[in-house]
Amino acid sequence: MLNSDSVPQLARDLISRGGQVLDHIAVDAQEARALVRVSPDIAPVEFVIDLRGLARYIESARGSAHDVFPDVDWIEGGLRLASENLWAEVGSGDARVLTVGVDREGRIWRRAEPALQRSALPAGDYRWTVEREGFIGPAS
Repeated sequence: MLNSDSVPQLARDLISRGGQVLDHIAVDAQEARALVRVSPDIAPVEFVIDLRGLARYIESARGSAHDVFPDVDWIEGGLRLASENLWAEVGSGDARVLTVGVDREGRIWRRAEPALQRSALPAGDYRWTVEREGFIGPAS
């Protein structure tokens, strides 16, 4: 069983694995949150970790954590799994991730906005015109 007094520190540890924490990690009786620069290429992402949810996640991942990370104890393995899953949410290319976290039930979640669709055409001035310069008519 996970000691409930250790969960706030585990949440801080999990958030700090996400990248460079901007300002500080705020922790209260229910959750930990911080703004994190995960990469220089993208905007900072807010991490929100429900403390009870993190404890549930780590306890439910006990077997998987040992299988994937046999060199560490089950708590560290659970944190590593949570970190990998949060990174998977942040790194998905289909959207710009604004917030990621662990909810009260121990599920990984994200809030995102759709990624901008890039045109396959290079930048330029594409206007339709009725003039046909250099057009050679049909062969007679």
